[in-house]
Amino acid sequence: MRNACPTPGACPFMGTANTMCACAEVLGLSPDGNASVRSQSAEWREMARRAALRIVEAVKKEERPSGFITRSSFENAVRYMMATGGSSNSLLHIPAMARQMGFDITPETFDALSREVPVLNSIYPSHKTHTMVEFSRAGGLGAVLKELVRAGKIDASARGLFGDIGERAEKAVNGNAEVIRPASDPIHPQGGLAVLHGNIGTESAIVKFSAVDEAAWKFSGKARVYDSQDDAWNAILKDEIVAGDVVVIRYEGPRGSPGMPHMETFMAAVLGKGLGTKIALVSDGRFSGATGGLAIGHVSPEAYEGGNIAFIRDGDAIHIDIEARRLDVEVGEEEFRRRREGFVPVEKPATGWLALYRKNTTSAHRGATVFWD
Repeated sequence: MRNACPTPGACPFMGTANTMCACAEVLGLSPDGNASVRSQSAEWREMARRAALRIVEAVKKEERPSGFITRSSFENAVRYMMATGGSSNSLLHIPAMARQMGFDITPETFDALSREVPVLNSIYPSHKTHTMVEFSRAGGLGAVLKELVRAGKIDASARGLFGDIGERAEKAVNGNAEVIRPASDPIHPQGGLAVLHGNIGTESAIVKFSAVDEAAWKFSGKARVYDSQDDAWNAILKDEIVAGDVVVIRYEGPRGSPGMPHMETFMAAVLGKGLGTKIALVSDGRFSGATGGLAIGHVSPEAYEGGNIAFIRDGDAIHIDIEARRLDVEVGEEEFRRRREGFVPVEKPATGWLALYRKNTTSAHRGATVFWD
């Protein structure tokens, strides 16, 4: 265990925990190196001490995040996500945080920046052996910023409590160009998160394509439709789902579930059966940053709101083209209008806070938050 799980803390891959820790550092809210420091280490303790001192100083000087975080700061966070294949959950958290400060960072923002910023770093689940250990040894977040600044792919003037982006990049060293590539030799010329459009997610849908085998970037198959993750999970355990299927799991969105749970239980079964490139998943739910395989989530509008995903039927032909940013089903508008007649959504039970959340939340396209007007 001392080797397999050497310390407490976040799992050592580019999941949501490490993604959002990096986001905090890029926004200027945490010290240099915080995004990949090893838990329980002497460096970790010193960093906590330094952060505490800086917070006290900020309180005395009445410095606030609103005094230095700008729209460009949030765009920098998105740029970093693209360069490192960050978690698709960043498309919920970053827009929700930005909205609190009066900025609209949306999937359209992610889509535009994904076309500008290449993938420079690949660790699990996007890489079979590289983890946060290799990433940290190579220079971590600072080394990624250095490469982005060199290539003019990030706003180096963005400020933070611990210095601006340019200062952080200048101090950093890229110690392993195989782990953290220069922008002139990227892993892929476009960012690791792709925003898809089409007649399934007419607003948007999301895929962490850096974790998808290139053989599955284009995929077509017949729909197998389920109204919950549990139903789909039981079906794949019984081998009712087979290679070539496009599994549709709906009513797991912000309002439909309610709460938008991870679909990683189903995808874990897919990967466990060796079907990561042979089955696609399309869902209005979300995924863990550790999810591998062809997993497309955040379909908006969700089924509960009457999005087209609610009207897909078993056997409908679905086509996915990640590089073209397309997600489509062979159903015409006239047929969709016919299927919508008398629509009543699946009503999963919700009481208390979950009922309030269902009533007030936005779609995943707008951060799945109750703080969006």
